[in-house]
Amino acid sequence: MLALVLTASISFALCTILLQILIKNATSLRLIDEPGGRKHHQAPTPLVGGLAIGASAFSAILWPEVMTSNLIWFWPALFVLLITGLYDDRHELSPKKRLITQIVASLIMAVLADVSITSLGDIYGIGPIQLIALSIPVTIFAVLSAINAFNMIDGLDGLAGGLAFIPLTILSAIAAKAELWPQAILSGAFAAALFSFLLINYRFPWTSRAKAFLGDTGSTTLGFAIAWLLVSSSESSLISPVTALYLIAIPLLDTAAVMFRRKINGRPLMEPGRDHLHHILRQSGLSVTSTVTAIHSIALLLAAIGLTLSALRIPEFISFGGFCMLLLVFVWFTSKRNDAIASGMLKPMQQDSLG
Repeated sequence: MLALVLTASISFALCTILLQILIKNATSLRLIDEPGGRKHHQAPTPLVGGLAIGASAFSAILWPEVMTSNLIWFWPALFVLLITGLYDDRHELSPKKRLITQIVASLIMAVLADVSITSLGDIYGIGPIQLIALSIPVTIFAVLSAINAFNMIDGLDGLAGGLAFIPLTILSAIAAKAELWPQAILSGAFAAALFSFLLINYRFPWTSRAKAFLGDTGSTTLGFAIAWLLVSSSESSLISPVTALYLIAIPLLDTAAVMFRRKINGRPLMEPGRDHLHHILRQSGLSVTSTVTAIHSIALLLAAIGLTLSALRIPEFISFGGFCMLLLVFVWFTSKRNDAIASGMLKPMQQDSLG
């Protein structure tokens, strides 16, 4: 427990210091997000949050518990994504090149670290579904899904950061309770660094806009870290695979709904767009802060539902069925709202500081 507390404290302090340094030097580093086009923020904003969080999370390597476990392979994978994300934030990589580096990181996780999804659990009520030869492909798909879900949900001040903070904090607490300290320390390091970032990224009553953005560096590395920790926790029997879905429900539901609508409409799946949940809520008249607060509240509620279902030992196939129903409702609701926007029933958003 002492190692967890110390790591979290160091990570928080380090991230706070790095953010101040990186924000001051963001222009010379060419890590500035300029407003314009589909970007509605009001002023050039440093894209340094992801670098500060990722670098601060390395504080976890101070402890033997982390470096003597299979988490030793987490760091080269994280480094690959950090470097790729920084290049992407400066020069904009093509989706194909981003995908290749994400697959490399996923292979490090599944093959070298042997952190992979071996079972889907009893999601059909006929016994646990063992993946066997499909373990590595399914793991890669799951990691890519998590990475891109967090990347796609990153659209308002504090939104993606808060959605990542929720599962990281929960996973750290669950792992600490089970005395699985490597996972608890890594989760805690990321959560603490992320909390420091949210203090300058979230819109508090005394701040009108974010002082820094996550950038692709942040959303990518956070998505990967959460995917690793969810799979590892599932394989350690800390949580079930179905519970993992509830812990990151909003990014998954939003991405699935967007992909479905774009497929139906014949649009490229990975193109930028304004058809995400946060766009829909903004079009409905909510402010940035109200939208972010509403989505975070729903995410917390769904995480609590998932944990409660697990604690009550509700059969996994019932929990999975509930999640599938939730997905159908989510797709229906967001599609209806998008149709209303397209028909002019909802007014366009006013310019605001988004990011």
